Amino acid sequence: MNIVCYDPEPTWIKVKANYIQVPFGHGLAESIPETDVIVTTVWDQMIDCYLIQKAPVIHFEHGDIYIFEFENYNNDTQELWKQRWSVPIPILAVSSGLAAQIEKTLNENTSDKNICFMNICSDYTATAYRCKLLTKLYGHSSK
Repeated sequence: MNIVCYDPEPTWIKVKANYIQVPFGHGLAESIPETDVIVTTVWDQMIDCYLIQKAPVIHFEHGDIYIFEFENYNNDTQELWKQRWSVPIPILAVSSGLAAQIEKTLNENTSDKNICFMNICSDYTATAYRCKLLTKLYGHSSK
């Protein structure tokens, strides 16, 4: 496992992974070594990692204004987010409350039914979407 980040390795927690600090000005996505899957936590990283096509990408969503206050954005910004959500990358929510808000925001603001969204806090939801997720990542539902 690798962690690729601009910031120095934290000293307040023991990191049990290969920590790669990338100099500012260099792309994070381009600095990712060969891997089986890329997990992102920030939307711009998700798009960059998807575009370089090094490995399948999963977005680990922790929530931000674009989900909780989407309606406050102007039309151009809303369209930008709708385009981002249409990129075929599975979205994993970190809490059931966030999962509910993501579903609400996506349902109200996009007609794209191909968005792969999982609430990782629910065994039922994770099981229900497992085949869809694996199919989207690997082209089949068992690996």
